[in-house]
Amino acid sequence: MSHQETTISMSSASIEMMMILINEQGMSGFGPAIQILLNEVMKIERSRYLGANPYERSDDRIDYANGFKEKTLNTRVGAITVNVPQVRSSNFYPSALEKGQGE
Repeated sequence: MSHQETTISMSSASIEMMMILINEQGMSGFGPAIQILLNEVMKIERSRYLGANPYERSDDRIDYANGFKEKTLNTRVGAITVNVPQVRSSNFYPSALEKGQGE
């Protein structure tokens, strides 16, 4: 049983969507683009924390994904609702967010 590094990257579709939002909407596209970026980054962080990508079996896995919880953040570009990844039984919380921040 060898140690397998968990590797996951942001999808090209997500990057393309952020580019379209900013190109077509200018400054008003920043909020939705930041929402996409935060959602993708938090999913990547959860996969690294768990030791496995979604739907991957791994001896290094320490817990299991358990859906998402919506959270509204008040930012300089307006209110942004993100999907905070959850895990079943451990104390994971994305480092991009502070507990209690937002609403």
